[in-house]
Amino acid sequence: MAYLMLGIIYAQGEIVPQNLAKGLEYMTKAHTCSLEANNLFYCYLSDYLSIGFMTMGNQNMTEALDRLCVLESQLTTFLADQTDETKQTSKFQVYLTIGLLYAEKQDKTNALEYVKKLLALEMPEAYYTIAEIYKKIKLYDTAFLYYKLAAQNNDVQAAYFMELYYMPDPEIDDEADEFYKYLCTNRGDKDNQLCLYWMQKGAELGNSQCMAHLIYFYLNKPQVVPYNLKEATYWTCKYLDVLPYYSDGPYTFGQHIPYRIYKEKDKEALAELNKMANAGSHSAELMKFIYYYYVDEEHKDTIAAIEALTQSAERGYFPALNQMAIITIEQKDSINSLYWINKMIEQNNPIGYLNLANYEQDIKKDKKKSFECLLKAYDMKCPTGAYFIGEAYRIGDYGAEINLDKAKFYFNKTLEFMPDYSGTIYDIYADSARIYLKQIEEIMLAETPYTSTGETYINNLEQLTNTSKTLECRIEEIENVSKLFASDEAVIKIVGNNGTTIVSTETSNDFLLRLATTNRKVKLKEVSCKKDNKGKITELILQEMVI
Repeated sequence: MAYLMLGIIYAQGEIVPQNLAKGLEYMTKAHTCSLEANNLFYCYLSDYLSIGFMTMGNQNMTEALDRLCVLESQLTTFLADQTDETKQTSKFQVYLTIGLLYAEKQDKTNALEYVKKLLALEMPEAYYTIAEIYKKIKLYDTAFLYYKLAAQNNDVQAAYFMELYYMPDPEIDDEADEFYKYLCTNRGDKDNQLCLYWMQKGAELGNSQCMAHLIYFYLNKPQVVPYNLKEATYWTCKYLDVLPYYSDGPYTFGQHIPYRIYKEKDKEALAELNKMANAGSHSAELMKFIYYYYVDEEHKDTIAAIEALTQSAERGYFPALNQMAIITIEQKDSINSLYWINKMIEQNNPIGYLNLANYEQDIKKDKKKSFECLLKAYDMKCPTGAYFIGEAYRIGDYGAEINLDKAKFYFNKTLEFMPDYSGTIYDIYADSARIYLKQIEEIMLAETPYTSTGETYINNLEQLTNTSKTLECRIEEIENVSKLFASDEAVIKIVGNNGTTIVSTETSNDFLLRLATTNRKVKLKEVSCKKDNKGKITELILQEMVI
């Protein structure tokens, strides 16, 4: 049993770094010991799990399939003394794995044989797997029918597929897979009410995508469901509470709802927000903080706001922890900032080390230790950690000397670490890394000496968004910062996530005023900068990142 648990621990990679080879080694030992002890069920279990580890690592899919087929032939022996329920569940696990592997290899004949075996088990939970097999072999009409059966039996992901199928005007991403496009294609059976039914069912089952769509419908689709900010508030809390820590949801939905409540003076929605906060919703407490601290200037209640944020942070909600760390670092509060940072580090959260890097640099003025913290975040495969190390070598920051080879290495690592974080606030760091990689390649090809463009003016601009200062103080600083520009009409262009598309153009005067009146700290990245013969900026192209 100990070998079995060790194998699982190494394969999962949660307690120790994932090591599939180690996992397989311990599973082999578990199998040998189980065989010697005549514990046939553990023989089966160790075999099944070890094959699963092989498929996790894509080490040898053909060998995995061969071993599974051998295991299937031994099931009667291995499961002889087990309950009917255990026999049924074990057969289900083996059949679904073999069927999916055959489907992956596009072996339709054998894949469909295992569909028959799964159906013979008469288990409702098999419907989703059967649908997956049909999807992999591109028989989408049949796949849809089984997804519908799975949804009717409360499968959460299948409910989301039903919602998409009936949604009249879904957004189709260019990179979407074939089945997603199949679901979104209009075959004349699109139906708002069926879409809403499955959306609500999926949300109630806990599907975050259904929750997000339901929020959108309550706010923007009165032709389908009556406008209801109270319901949107409820589902926003539910939605944000289940998102991973690196999601941008708390910074988009989390700000949008409090602003709507204030703008529309919706007492029912505000009461719902307070109710959810009192019930222990972490995100509701964060939104309550945003409402009373930033949004409602007329009834600003700093004490209630900080209490709500503190409660959320104490319960371990990452966006609240991050916000507390940012606020206390900006206030140069050494003791409390370390407290909140350590809370994040205790969660094994790499962003904790990024905040610790800011603490060491902004409060302790120790760039060497700050750089060491970035390396710890990098060791945890955090794309932001890799990005800031690349930046350090690109511009000579954090005590590092300019080294374009190292900058290139870490920017490439940023992109390598991104798949687990795609579609989040970290996308913008990947986009910036691509921009800098291109610039570095051009510099290396031209063999021209490289010097930093200077970060001083960027720092001055970013200070206008320092929310630890009063609004009046930040507005007063505009006069000094404006001296960076040739005139109030200097051109500022903001690029989108791809680093090239211009999404907005404004004068320097409007740009500075917008920065000074924002309620979130903003990080700026220079794309290009044009100056006159006096060194004053005439045109500036930037990328903005809310932090």
